[in-house]
Amino acid sequence: MGLAHAEDSAELAKKALNPIAAMYSLPIQYTCDQKMGPTGEGMHSVTNIQPVLPFELNSEWNLISRNGWILGGGPAILIPTGSDSLLSSRQWGLGPTVVALKQSCGWTRGILANHIRSLNGEGSNGAQKVNQTFLQPFLSYTTATYTTFGANTDDCSVCAI
Repeated sequence: MGLAHAEDSAELAKKALNPIAAMYSLPIQYTCDQKMGPTGEGMHSVTNIQPVLPFELNSEWNLISRNGWILGGGPAILIPTGSDSLLSSRQWGLGPTVVALKQSCGWTRGILANHIRSLNGEGSNGAQKVNQTFLQPFLSYTTATYTTFGANTDDCSVCAI
C-alpha cells in the first residue's frame, strides 16, 4: 500500500467517524427492548434515521467545518408511529439537534444532543405532552492500522412534563 493510499484511507476512516463530515451519509440506528410495561410483555422498537447532507454556502464557506471543535445542527422530528398505546405518545414533535466533536491524534470525542416537544395537545391515548432531551456522549480511538475502538451511550434521556 503506497503512502498516498494510506493517507487517503486514514482520512476516510476519520470522516466515517465524524457524524457531520462533509460527505453524504445515512446513519440508521435500530434499538429493540423487550419485556417492558406493567406486565413485562411489551416491546419497544425505535429506528433513528439521521441523514447528513452537507452543502457549500459559497466558494469559501461550507455549512460544516473541520477546524478545532466541529459543530453541527439540524431538526429532530418525532413521528407518531408507535403500535402500542402503553409505549407510544402517538404525537408529532419537533426540536433542535446539535453535535459538537473534536478529532485529534486518532481520538474522536464529543456529544450529540436533541430536545423534542409536542406540536399538538395530549396524545390520542391520553399520554402527557412530549418534552424530552436526549444526550449521547461518544469517544473512539482509531489505530495506525485503521482499527477503531469506541464507546457511546445507548440512551441518556431526560423527560419533563
